[in-house]
Amino acid sequence: MRFESAGGTRRAGALKSTFGISGVARRSTGTSVRCGRSAPVLSFDAITAWRVFGLQMLAKSDPDELASRIVDPEEIEICQILLISMLYRTLSSPAPHDLIVREHADQVGKLAGFLPTGRQPLRGNRLPWLGMVELPRGVRSIRAYRRLKTTTGEVGG
Repeated sequence: MRFESAGGTRRAGALKSTFGISGVARRSTGTSVRCGRSAPVLSFDAITAWRVFGLQMLAKSDPDELASRIVDPEEIEICQILLISMLYRTLSSPAPHDLIVREHADQVGKLAGFLPTGRQPLRGNRLPWLGMVELPRGVRSIRAYRRLKTTTGEVGG
């Protein structure tokens, strides 16, 4: 399988070699090819790869830039909601503040379970990739919940 990128045509395995994700090649050559669904899978993988790559590069080059200038503010809010529900079930939500790119990149990695340690203080590419894959699912779920809440007229949390 091949896909177009800014640098020319590349193999689907390039995502695997760049991000160390074995599921990319398996999903692109598995049952999805027989069903004729390989193009959406590769498109999603390519878009996710560029989002992770861009976020990682910005976190390294300009970590103090406001994340709301680069990422959708609703996506930042939903990332924080998902983290609170996953990690801090007993705590209330933190006071809202303007996140910087480095903090948002850390939060995306934490969605997949990354915790900085003394041996590995910086996240790699694999866990932010997995966090970025989970983020659209959370965005869709919370948008559907908000739509349902407004149509039923429910008040409260």
